[in-house]
Amino acid sequence: MDCSVLDDLVRQAETKFRSGDLRGAYDDARLVLSQTRTNGRAHYLMSCIATLKGAHADSLNLCQIAITLDGPSAEYLGQLATCHFHLGALKDAWASAVKAFDYAEVPAVVLDKLSEVFHAVADYPRFLAVTLRRQAVEPANDAILVQVGSGYFLCGRIEEARRALDEAIRLNPKNARAYCGLTELRTARPADNAIDAITSLIEEEKDTSSLIMLYHALAREYDGLGQAGHAFASLKKGKDIYLSVTGYTIQPDIDMFAAINRYIDAAPPPPAKASSAQPIFVVGMPRSGTTVAQRILTNCDGVASIGESLQFAALVRTYAGCSSPRLVETQTVDRSWPGLPLDAIGETYAAYGLAMAGGAQRPVDKLPLNLLFVPLIVRALPNARIICLRRHPLDTVLGNYKTLAAPTPTYGYGSSLKAAAAFVAESMKLADKLAQHNPEQFYLLDYEELVADPAKKGREIVRFCGLKWNDDAVKIENNTSPVGTASAAQVQAPIHARYVGRWKKYKDYLGEAIAVLKSYDIAFDAEA
Repeated sequence: MDCSVLDDLVRQAETKFRSGDLRGAYDDARLVLSQTRTNGRAHYLMSCIATLKGAHADSLNLCQIAITLDGPSAEYLGQLATCHFHLGALKDAWASAVKAFDYAEVPAVVLDKLSEVFHAVADYPRFLAVTLRRQAVEPANDAILVQVGSGYFLCGRIEEARRALDEAIRLNPKNARAYCGLTELRTARPADNAIDAITSLIEEEKDTSSLIMLYHALAREYDGLGQAGHAFASLKKGKDIYLSVTGYTIQPDIDMFAAINRYIDAAPPPPAKASSAQPIFVVGMPRSGTTVAQRILTNCDGVASIGESLQFAALVRTYAGCSSPRLVETQTVDRSWPGLPLDAIGETYAAYGLAMAGGAQRPVDKLPLNLLFVPLIVRALPNARIICLRRHPLDTVLGNYKTLAAPTPTYGYGSSLKAAAAFVAESMKLADKLAQHNPEQFYLLDYEELVADPAKKGREIVRFCGLKWNDDAVKIENNTSPVGTASAAQVQAPIHARYVGRWKKYKDYLGEAIAVLKSYDIAFDAEA
């Protein structure tokens, strides 16, 4: 075939790819490559198709060939970022995404790829910048406006987030995701709530994902108005739908905790050569106060947040050959953890942390469920320091039950009070064990004690991490770094104790959770 015919075939393949005809696009691109191995565009298309089919190693190889043949471009670099992202190479994914974003013109489809990468690596300023560029392409797209609102929210720019979400609702009054975001960033008041609008949407909505979001949003509105009964009833309806979709059960999580405890008890030897890096991990159950501790630490010199990073988990999963949708898989712990190359994991993670910390020598990783990886972290990174937050178990159970989690097995425990209570109890027992086994690296911090005396407890965790204390560290309201969690609105204010004991107004509905916690012999005050 001559060059013009091959060029026509490539254009035809691209048209088919954009229309969703992957089989036709694949056949055309493959025909081109059967005639010539020097067509970079055909390699790029094959890379994109391989990504959609889950063949990520092949996708990376094809994309690299395309770049070698044609040179870099926003499209190619965006695809390269996607390849690295799916392979768990987050540092390389981020670096490629940054290069792609620097181009003056970036296609909308590439901007979508970049937003996924920047969000995953907690580069929220760039995530926001990408979404704003995306909005410029489609200014009246309500779905994109919701992303813009999310970007503002993650960067702590609450008023701008609200304006974006309000505009999304104006453009599409049936946008469930916009209402869900709106109820997260402000507390409902009698003169400022969306109860009627959300209730009307629920009556019309058929999509289960949207219904789950709407019931959680409605619960937050009732909670803001102090109507605990209506809030709990709304939550229960949302959770019941979630359970019908996911089929979640708690037993795999109980098995997972048992496997992690077996690994600790086996006391595997440390690696022969371990990283000298000194990252800081803030762990614990979600909704246990980890953001407050993180903000204190990142107010210290030489410290920077790298968000809720999945990098350590991704490295473990990659080396263990784990493809399970669960963050930690029981069989992987039993079969693969003892033989993991912890020296390589530690060095790779350390390089990632320093790159994402922007020059700071002490990166802070605040993925709460890194708690599950602490037995590996202390061996792979023996100079790391780990702050584990602990909160009243009923506040923790309620906080996780009220949270709208992704429909994945990792956070499925929040779909029922009994499951949430069991997961909280298992995590508390695991934390006790980790503190006993690793006193020089693992510090248990009570949330209630932290908010009661921020200066005292803040000084303790700062010193434990080997940092220099300054009296302004507890002024988290002055911390200008992006937050990146559901607590973004809350940490705009000085540290306070208003969230202590929130379970008390829901006590009449927490009987199942109380019974489960007692069955685990968890000590706590259950008197309102």
